[in-house]
Amino acid sequence: MLRSGRRIAAELEALLREHDHPVARALVMPRVARGSGPDGAWTRRDHRWAVVGGAVAFVIGWTIAIGVFSIADRYPAGTRWNSVLTGVGLFFALGGMFLGWQGFKHARAAVGRSSDELADR
Repeated sequence: MLRSGRRIAAELEALLREHDHPVARALVMPRVARGSGPDGAWTRRDHRWAVVGGAVAFVIGWTIAIGVFSIADRYPAGTRWNSVLTGVGLFFALGGMFLGWQGFKHARAAVGRSSDELADR
């Protein structure tokens, strides 16, 4: 089942890539951040900026979430506004946590030594 799904996705991607309509081509266009190194390779500086961006997104998301949760606590539990604001706060909390995790994945590459530096020892 998984193989047939992959095959269908690959055929759909090839069909959209060949289509003349700009929206169809935009759906399959690669969206990848290129690094500042040679041939678009990620440098340590790029990884550090990804970590900083993830940390900032984490702090902003959780700050908004805590603010929205405090406003939601002003309404009695179970009311419409309490439920809506709690959902919005949960959205920002999980979004901030996800973006922080995405940035944290670059932490090891941001401070680690490259294979070129290890070979020079």
